[in-house]
Amino acid sequence: MAHATPSYGAMDCMALRLPPRARWIGDSAWVIAANLSQAAGPFLGLILISRLQGVEAAGRFAYAQAFTTPLILLLSLQLKALLLTHSERELTLAAAAGMRTLSTALGLLSAVALLVLVSPLAALLMVARLADSWAELFQAQQQRDGRMWRAGTGAVARSLVFLAAIASTASAERGIAVYALFSLLLVVVFDVRSSRFRLSFNLIAWKIFFARGALLSIAMFLLAAQASVPRIALGHYVSDAALGGFATLSVILQTGNLVASSFGQALLPSLGQASLRRIATWVTIPAVVAAAVLILFRLAPDLPMVFLHVPVGIESRHTLNALCLSQLAVWPAAVIGYALTARRIYSQQIYLSAVLLAVAALASWLLIPRFGAPGAAAALGISSISMLSLSCYLLGRTPQSLEIQ
Repeated sequence: MAHATPSYGAMDCMALRLPPRARWIGDSAWVIAANLSQAAGPFLGLILISRLQGVEAAGRFAYAQAFTTPLILLLSLQLKALLLTHSERELTLAAAAGMRTLSTALGLLSAVALLVLVSPLAALLMVARLADSWAELFQAQQQRDGRMWRAGTGAVARSLVFLAAIASTASAERGIAVYALFSLLLVVVFDVRSSRFRLSFNLIAWKIFFARGALLSIAMFLLAAQASVPRIALGHYVSDAALGGFATLSVILQTGNLVASSFGQALLPSLGQASLRRIATWVTIPAVVAAAVLILFRLAPDLPMVFLHVPVGIESRHTLNALCLSQLAVWPAAVIGYALTARRIYSQQIYLSAVLLAVAALASWLLIPRFGAPGAAAALGISSISMLSLSCYLLGRTPQSLEIQ
């Protein structure tokens, strides 16, 4: 059962006689490490698959990700974000666990559908992501209790296990199966035992928070689908090798998006009440980093291809250039997205995400059949610029309050 206790992180810091600023920096570092390692695992795994098993295997993995990522975001009900933006009195871990039980059952049905309609790899990946969704729930509760160090170490350990499973098996399918088993084991041994855990099927709480979580999940589903559309289209029009090359090149830039997202999650408690000027200052940081990456890759255009074992050529260079340009919009937009979430702008985000999905689908339909991987990168760039523009517009129209419904 979720419980209100003194902050373990605060007590640890008092024992070490750390000043408040040092405690804040340490807690923020643990939160960033947790979010970054948890999100970076699939991308680093794709790099390992590309290097160890070839770009064809990376293409199969990227194709499976394109289906499972939107689905898991839809089924997650964004319970982690709800736990972090609501008090213990508003939403308990027990009530969130009850909702997670329902979403897990639906997720297992989705895994069966993926097995029949897409691939065994997609089904295995869905099962692994379901286990991870339980870990995210406990991670959020540990952040609530001030145990940032435990949330960080758990997430890092899970990512290391994932990479070890990929590196030690002969195929992506076997690697994901091994990881799914160990991820579930980590939830039972590491996460459940660290909390006073029980399930609560409180229908009143479900009605309130299922509505909020469902709205946010639909928005995140549409946003992830917008990013997945180019990959799905590439899987339809080109070979696994071409899709694998595109996905592998995009990983090195999406890593920056993970950093920006982790930065936004760390700022989540402050974004709801922050002024537009302060948010603009925070957004400038990922924008400057994205520009620096663009300059770096312009100076050494073949370095990423050589490192990632992607064939060097005109097509891969055009793909990388288009991806770099798209990140100028994607990285700042990641922080703005968390600001919208912190202000509880759920229904408007659905409309925003639906528009972005339509833009991505139209751009992919027009560009990918003719240009292949560079066309997919250009379609991603067009939807990214649209996302940044519309997110800024929506944020500018949002009152500075946490009480927005």
